Amino acid sequence: MKKSLSIAIFLIISILSAFGQKEERNKKSDYPFIKPELILDGRLTLVSNEGARLGGFRLGFEMNRVNRFGVGFYSFSNGVHTESLNEISSNIVSADLELKYSSIYYERVILFTKKFEWSTTLHLGYGNVSGSYAYENGITENYNEPVQLSELSTTFYRHLTYFMSFGGGIGYRQTRNAPEELLPIYNSPVIIIKLRIQPIKALRGTWNKDIRKRY
Repeated sequence: MKKSLSIAIFLIISILSAFGQKEERNKKSDYPFIKPELILDGRLTLVSNEGARLGGFRLGFEMNRVNRFGVGFYSFSNGVHTESLNEISSNIVSADLELKYSSIYYERVILFTKKFEWSTTLHLGYGNVSGSYAYENGITENYNEPVQLSELSTTFYRHLTYFMSFGGGIGYRQTRNAPEELLPIYNSPVIIIKLRIQPIKALRGTWNKDIRKRY
């Protein structure tokens, strides 16, 4: 009797387990393996005598929910001012320069829940420092030089809706080939502010309410 009861319990558990696994596979198959994303991405330099704000956006894809990659485009919104540019001449008394660059990025989602998310991102970028500088005698000339950079950061997101999230975090930017006078600004810790939007998910959610439950 006990043996028959044990066999029956085992069969019931096996059936329920198989049903649960099937349901889980179905739920997973409903979630797209690849989906596009658009992120408005801003940065504020933490350590700098001048300070610098950097604005930009990212276009990319999310794969298997935890891997994100794509391209980013950034530009300093206020530029930076320095009273020397020794790599060109010691007679330069002022220079106004800005940094623009594009990058490829990889973001790894470390933890996610229905309301929150934590991720780490690596950027590898290439762009140029451009602007103008003035000599003591009043002559002005233009500056335009290439620059390479890398940035590692971590970000916490708060999901505002099923297709929009707001994030904040910290990181560190390292540049190469930039003017020495600007390295304390360009090579520095940064504060990161992001607004993440999933436009296709927002559109599909207007007629498919199940999509609104995904996170």
